[in-house]
Amino acid sequence: MKIVQISDCHLFADTEKVGYNHINPYQSLQKVLEDVCAYKPELLLVTGDLSGDGSIKSYQHFKTLFIESNLDCDLQVLPGNHDSLEYLLATFSKKSLWVNSPHLDCHDNWQIHSLNTQFKGALGKVSVNDLIALQKQLQANINKYHCIAVHHHPVDCNGWMDKHEWVNRQDFTQLVESFSNVKIVVYGHIHSDIETLQNGVLYLASPSTCWQWANTESFGVSDLKPGFRVIELNDNAQFSHVIKRIN
Repeated sequence: MKIVQISDCHLFADTEKVGYNHINPYQSLQKVLEDVCAYKPELLLVTGDLSGDGSIKSYQHFKTLFIESNLDCDLQVLPGNHDSLEYLLATFSKKSLWVNSPHLDCHDNWQIHSLNTQFKGALGKVSVNDLIALQKQLQANINKYHCIAVHHHPVDCNGWMDKHEWVNRQDFTQLVESFSNVKIVVYGHIHSDIETLQNGVLYLASPSTCWQWANTESFGVSDLKPGFRVIELNDNAQFSHVIKRIN
């Protein structure tokens, strides 16, 4: 199964508005989705922060761009710290939202799980109930391989974004690392491409579809282009992944 992960679109109600590095997030997402089409994914996985200003129009813009891209694939959306849960629920179909489809079966071998890490401000947290539900799913599907999607970073990035942390991330990492069939955790939030292998689990951060953060001690913006991650889930716990950036 081929999956494309995008994250941190930060769309504004005003489609002409630009942000960091003079990037227009509407136009950059439009270009990202155009490039994604070439990979013909079966699933577009959106790991939060669709909106940059919390407006209902920003979510409508995302939906419009997705439709206009003519991507022939399923859509799975989960929230980030900037997102309005109310507007996400109002804009997207039930089957496209984490709250209604938290566990997706992918052919015979894989499951994809989506968790809400939205908490206070830029901080993240996963509820005890969601962790229990995830544990039950992993136990009930011990013969499958698992990919888990979240917004906040579950491992340190060793940069300024670590102050916008996931406050109970150790509970999450301890859980997923106790299951040898959990292979991948994908996330956004840090606007940067970082890979961390920890106790058998590969943690993969996705670039933003707009501006990229510099992974430095104090706030900084990188000159890297907007991008996305392509993931292919194969048989026998095998998978591949690659970062692509727009021209």
